[in-house]
Amino acid sequence: MNSEKKTEKTRLYDFTAKDFIIFAVVYFILFCFAVFTCVNYLELTSFIFLAFVAASFVFIVYKFGINAVVLSSEGIRQGKKFILKENILWKEEYDARYRENRIIFKDKTVFYARLLKKEQKKFIISIQNKKGYAEKIKKFYNT
Repeated sequence: MNSEKKTEKTRLYDFTAKDFIIFAVVYFILFCFAVFTCVNYLELTSFIFLAFVAASFVFIVYKFGINAVVLSSEGIRQGKKFILKENILWKEEYDARYRENRIIFKDKTVFYARLLKKEQKKFIISIQNKKGYAEKIKKFYNT
């Protein structure tokens, strides 16, 4: 028998359903246009365009879908960044550059005042504050 304890995980995505629908329609149209140009013109530039459309699609799916923020009983993870549950500090903050509210996760063990802005980004996990995310985080970590 497997005695490993299964950990509960919750994913927080940086997009809404409306964003996904727009993204899917635009890429469907782009992909159809690229395939149409490849089939009808058989030129190198049309195949290069198809390759760029496919590569950008894969990159965006990885960035926003696969590389989403994952809350687990051990801590929080986004890609290679990981913060232990007992070291998490989080806050809601308005980002004037993107004109949106964001949830910022920081590690208690890192002294951010001594780090440059570029180095701070290596330890900070940030996500758009979508409807219900703050309540979900409070419930998940009982804070």
